[in-house]
Amino acid sequence: EKDKIIETLEQKIKNQYTVIERLQEKGAAEREAVNIETSSAPGLTLCVNEVIKQIEMMEGVLSQGEVTESDKLIMNVCLRTSKVELRRILSAQQSSSSAPPGLAEKEKPPVVKGESFDLGTKKISPGSEGDEKEADKEKEKAEKEKEEKEKAEKEKAEKEKAEK
Repeated sequence: EKDKIIETLEQKIKNQYTVIERLQEKGAAEREAVNIETSSAPGLTLCVNEVIKQIEMMEGVLSQGEVTESDKLIMNVCLRTSKVELRRILSAQQSSSSAPPGLAEKEKPPVVKGESFDLGTKKISPGSEGDEKEADKEKEKAEKEKEEKEKAEKEKAEKEKAEK
């Protein structure tokens, strides 16, 4: 009976990762298509729409009430995708605004400095770009370790429940 429970849990976890991988692959293919035409207005519109879609997905996850570990994984994917799209919009805007210097100054959006908010696992603070790639790698590594620990704890808890 314990083995069946463990197998079921493992299958559920594998299914969640498969869903996330498919989302990432689909996103990568869409972004590749967007890359070709990013600097044009339609390309930027696609980027903005992608960010909106990711935010709506996160709202959907949050509206379900209780947020599970798999929901957090999905939300992390949404956040990363949104960040990539927003950076793409900024870089396209900067490359296109290298027209006459007078105009470029007026068109640049103000840098938003705000409070960072915590979404359970990952902190996002607007206006920070610097060494994010390094930090992202470290965060991902830490997140993976944390997830593995949580999985082990959950499995242990399930085993104990099954024993009782």
